[in-house]
Amino acid sequence: MSRIRPLVSSVILPALFVATGCSGPGPGATLERFVIALDAGELTEAAALVAGPAVEQSNPEEVVAALQEGLREFTRANGVRVQILSERVEGDRAQVVARLVTGAGEQETERWNLVQTDGQWMIYLEPGDLS
Repeated sequence: MSRIRPLVSSVILPALFVATGCSGPGPGATLERFVIALDAGELTEAAALVAGPAVEQSNPEEVVAALQEGLREFTRANGVRVQILSERVEGDRAQVVARLVTGAGEQETERWNLVQTDGQWMIYLEPGDLS
């Protein structure tokens, strides 16, 4: 599971549908959608939920290729589900603490950073998160 962290943890990563002043789902729900999409192999959908310098400095194919590696990790772990532990929102930034639980029962607690763009919460990736 340690290879998942560079891919998604700095992004990403709050209680479901917290009222944040926007009409869309809260940051925790976005993280949950991201993990579910990645676990299901919906790489294009997962890629649509990420933003930040790492995404801006990459082309869409590179983002999907990096997410493909995350999918391989999830597959080796017999699937992954996410449990949102906490969510902190400050303006257009949020930090979510979530526990990833594998099908094999392994657990990893991570902090995920999100940013609100055009009213939608996105997993925030720094340079190096996609490598």
